[in-house]
Amino acid sequence: MSNPARTDANPRVMKGKAKKVIAVDIDPIVLENDSADECLVMTDNLIPVEDVSVDMIISDFVLEHIDDPDSFRDEVDRILRPGGWFCARTPHAFHYITCAARLVPNKMHAAMMRYAQPDRNEIDVFPTRYRMNRLSTLRKLFGTYEDHSRVIRTKPSYSFGLKPVHWAFSAVHAIAPKPLVGALFIYLKKPETSGKPTGAPHASSVEPQS
Repeated sequence: MSNPARTDANPRVMKGKAKKVIAVDIDPIVLENDSADECLVMTDNLIPVEDVSVDMIISDFVLEHIDDPDSFRDEVDRILRPGGWFCARTPHAFHYITCAARLVPNKMHAAMMRYAQPDRNEIDVFPTRYRMNRLSTLRKLFGTYEDHSRVIRTKPSYSFGLKPVHWAFSAVHAIAPKPLVGALFIYLKKPETSGKPTGAPHASSVEPQS
């Protein structure tokens, strides 16, 4: 869980720059986030805000943990105003770390993270699903949304605390195809007119924390 200090030098902090910033998480630790105007805890995978009341949703490294993409999409569509934006960052399905994680049971991820990212707290390691980690999947889910998403080449995040490993991964990231070393940067705009996203029957600014 992240709780960034509110400073003018931190471009990620939107409090004071937007009319209202709402932080949402499934973990009550979100209530300690002082970079938002309001903090809410999700229950039953529902975001506790009114219908069509949010201009922008920012989801940072959350999509890889979503178990039910259709329900997640429906909840996003429910709270977004027409013309609102869903923005997200998540690893590509073909990223080498994603592929490696799929080979390791979720119950062992925390133990592996102690070696791959020594500075990361075990409490911050959540089960991964990777069911929303391809552009084609997201475009199908949000079929009626205006799409400006792309794959961006990233820097290595895992070095096992060793500089030579970091340098080796950096070299790979510089030359490998983007899907193997990149992340999805998702920018989807809800239609100005009423309508439901294509992909599944419809069921029912928020910033889900990672």
